[in-house]
Amino acid sequence: MRAIGPDAPEFLNAALVSDLAKVQPGRAKYTLMVTAEGGVIDDLIVYRIEDSEYLLIPNASNRERVVAELEARASGFDVEIWDETEGSA
Repeated sequence: MRAIGPDAPEFLNAALVSDLAKVQPGRAKYTLMVTAEGGVIDDLIVYRIEDSEYLLIPNASNRERVVAELEARASGFDVEIWDETEGSA
C-alpha cells in the first residue's frame, strides 16, 4: 500500500511509532502501528519512495485492519492511502 500526498511524512509520524519524516528517499525503516493504549496492531516496513510518497508493507494477514486504521487516522491530513495488494505480488 502507499501513502501519497503533501502531508504523508507528518501523517505517518502520527499514525506509526517511528519518525518516518527523517527517512531519506530510497531508504526504509521498520516500525509499528499501535492502538491508543500502546498495543501492537501490526509491524510494517516503510520505504520512502520520494518526498511525499511512501510504500508500506504490513503483514499480509493483517492488511485489511492496517488499511482501515490508516484510512481512519488520515482525517485532517492531505494524504491518500492506496491499497495495491490485489494488483501486486
